[in-house]
Amino acid sequence: AVFPYLTATYTENNTIKYTEHIQKTIQRILFFTIPAMIGVMVLAKPLVELILTGGEFNQSAATLTTAILFYFGLSIPFEGIVHILARAFYARQNTLTPMIINISSMLVIALITIYVAPIYGAQWFSIGFTIGFAFQVILLAIFLRKKLEQFEVKNFLASISKTVISSGLMLIVILLLVPLRGHLHSAIVTAIQIIIGAGAFFMAAIALKSQEVSSVNYIINRLIKKNV
Repeated sequence: AVFPYLTATYTENNTIKYTEHIQKTIQRILFFTIPAMIGVMVLAKPLVELILTGGEFNQSAATLTTAILFYFGLSIPFEGIVHILARAFYARQNTLTPMIINISSMLVIALITIYVAPIYGAQWFSIGFTIGFAFQVILLAIFLRKKLEQFEVKNFLASISKTVISSGLMLIVILLLVPLRGHLHSAIVTAIQIIIGAGAFFMAAIALKSQEVSSVNYIINRLIKKNV
């Protein structure tokens, strides 16, 4: 949704507004993807057991799939940021740079998949995926850095810190609910962990006055308008 705004600010040669749109979008992406990453990682095992376990999919297969999903979780923030950074180049009518970086990233993933995963285990398929996207984010950021003006580092770090703290509280709440598995069905406990964990995250974000909380209202309003 931010792409037209980036294009407009570039056309107007308003580099400060261009940078502001990119920074705010990255902060919003991280606001949702950091807790998503933690949630997927900490709940990888119950999610795999809930969705896949049964029939020929035995405990050994579940353990291996859990490890793969765990490391895929790490890639969520990186994959999210790639989209905004790539569009930051597209808005400047530069498709070559992100394309070359993307190919380089895919090459890293391919090399790890072909040469590392067969030796050290299937989890390296997802580890390689995460490394590839992290590599892509780093390169995109390096090449885009000179195009950004007045990027508010202090504000950015404050935003990320609040998101991390809120995610940490969410993690604690999820772990505190683990003993319920001895009393309730696993699917029910997993649902409770997701709902209460998400609630704890947003309550913490509100308490810390995280600016990105406003994004939730924006998404809800968009969904309501779309359904109406």
